[in-house]
Amino acid sequence: MIRIKPQFFLYCILSAMTLLTAYAQKPTPQLFAEGTVSTQFDESRIAFTPDGKTVWFGKSVTWSDVSILVFSHLKNGRWAEPEIAPFSGRWRDSEPFISPDGNRLFFSSTRPMDDKTTKTDSDIWMVEKNATGWSEPKNLGPTINTAAQEMSPSVDREGTLYFASTRAGGRGSLDIYRSRMVAGKYTAPENLGEAINTAGPDSDPCIDASGQKLFFASIRPGGAGAWDIYASANSNGRWAAARSLGEAINTRAAERWPALSSDGRHLLFTSSRGMADALFEKERLTYQQLVKKLRSAGNDSTDIYRIELNALKLDQR
Repeated sequence: MIRIKPQFFLYCILSAMTLLTAYAQKPTPQLFAEGTVSTQFDESRIAFTPDGKTVWFGKSVTWSDVSILVFSHLKNGRWAEPEIAPFSGRWRDSEPFISPDGNRLFFSSTRPMDDKTTKTDSDIWMVEKNATGWSEPKNLGPTINTAAQEMSPSVDREGTLYFASTRAGGRGSLDIYRSRMVAGKYTAPENLGEAINTAGPDSDPCIDASGQKLFFASIRPGGAGAWDIYASANSNGRWAAARSLGEAINTRAAERWPALSSDGRHLLFTSSRGMADALFEKERLTYQQLVKKLRSAGNDSTDIYRIELNALKLDQR
């Protein structure tokens, strides 16, 4: 008969407790405003006003050209039913970003310059806050926009614009660029270089207000899925090599469009994780249960998720 020492039992108990504690402390993103913002349809990049009381985001339908900018107000602790932006609804509008002072809203759009001709590539546009709401959309002009794709605008408090483009001369099919604001005009865009851009697609930049921390999405070797989210920090004018945000964020699904909450405490992002990952793994669904899941967030459409930045421990990596 084999006799097991009491110390071995103690070792097993302590090991199990350590594993359980680690699992319990593992940061887990949560759906943001389920049923109002995150729904059965596709939601993309989210942007907050400085006071945190209004959110803007893209609303679209999978496999279609429908993409509209909408916004929702926080009322009595809950996000109200979204409204369509007064300047959106005719063309494919997406990827809103609000400047740190709240006075400008940038977005990507396939709208034509003359309001008549059709256009397939996206440009970056901007509206300014005024006494009645927002100005008419303004194209950022030929310094920024080309015949290639320009998308995913983001700005810091100095007005420096970060965006993604397929223009010639990049490192890959889609690269991230930066254009500084000097004397009220954008300077020639500069590629962020090998610390950020790869031979694959790199897109969806989100710069913090200070211009020191950059979050973005990429498809590159070593990733967890189709698109993953990465981060980099700028020190003395140089970007550190981008690092994956890890398994707490990145899954087999596509994670894109990182964004920061107005107070900078939370990271928000878009993910297509959901039903297909575990549809019949635990139990077989009835038809009624299946329909309910298909009509809810987490049905493999793209939804908005939120997680506390501190939980990712980025400064400890």
